[in-house]
Amino acid sequence: MNKEFIKNVVFSDIRKNDNLIKRGDLIDFELTKILMNAKTTEITNAFYRYDNLTPTDKVLYEYQIKCPICGKIYTRMISKTRILNMIKCINNKDTNNEYFRCEECETEYQKQIKIKQSISHEKWEKERKEELANLTLRYKEYLNPKACFRDGVSAKDKINYIMYQKYGTNPDQDEIYKEINNMDYNDFLHTPYWDGVRNYKLKSANYRCQLCGNSGKLNVHHKTYENHGREHMRSVADNDLIVLCENCHRKFHYKLDRAAGE
Repeated sequence: MNKEFIKNVVFSDIRKNDNLIKRGDLIDFELTKILMNAKTTEITNAFYRYDNLTPTDKVLYEYQIKCPICGKIYTRMISKTRILNMIKCINNKDTNNEYFRCEECETEYQKQIKIKQSISHEKWEKERKEELANLTLRYKEYLNPKACFRDGVSAKDKINYIMYQKYGTNPDQDEIYKEINNMDYNDFLHTPYWDGVRNYKLKSANYRCQLCGNSGKLNVHHKTYENHGREHMRSVADNDLIVLCENCHRKFHYKLDRAAGE
C-alpha cells in the first residue's frame, strides 16, 4: 500500500489536468476509438472539468465525423453530451442519423422526408374520403323504410351500427341530414336508422319514462326537430330526444298543442 499515492488521489483534482480534453480540442477518429472502449463514466473523466459555468456558457469540442451518406469527412463543434451520444451510436452501429450526416446530406434527407410525408398524407386523405363515402352510403341504406335489421341482432349491436362513438366514424353529416329531411316522417320512423337511435335512447334512459319513471310500453319522442337528421349524433340524441310512457306521451303532446294554440 502506498499511502502517499492514496493521499494524492484523494486530495488532488485529477479532472483539472491540462493533458485532458479541453474546450475547443479536436477529437479525431483515433481518439474516438480510444473512447469507444471506455465506459461512460470513464469517458467523462477524460474531459477537463470546468467549474462555475453559467447556463449561457457553452463548452464545445471540435469533433471529426464521417458522413454515412456521401463519405465526406468534416468537423463540427459539439457538446460533451452530444459526443457521448455519438460514441454510443457508433458502438451500436447506428450512424445513419442527424448526428453524423453532413449539412448537405441532412438537407436532402429532410427534403425526402417531407416528400414521403406529403405522399403519405395524400394517401391518407384519399383513404379517408373513400371511407367517408362508404360510411355515408351505409347510412343511406339504413334509411330505407323497407329494410330492417336481421333477426337476432341485439339492441347493443343496433346502437353500435347507427350511433357513432368517436371522431372519424361519422358519415357526411350534411348529406345524411338532407336525405332524412326529404323523407316522409312516418317512413323515417320505420327505418333501421331510427331503430338504432331509438334503442340507444331507451338504453340511456334505463328503459324507463324520463318524466314519471314508469316502465312498460315506451315511446322515443322529439322534444325539438331542429336537429332532425342528426339523431345518430349522441349529443343530439341525448338533448333532443326523450323517452316517454304512453300516458306521459299524451300529456306531452297536449301541452305542446296548448302552447301552439296560445
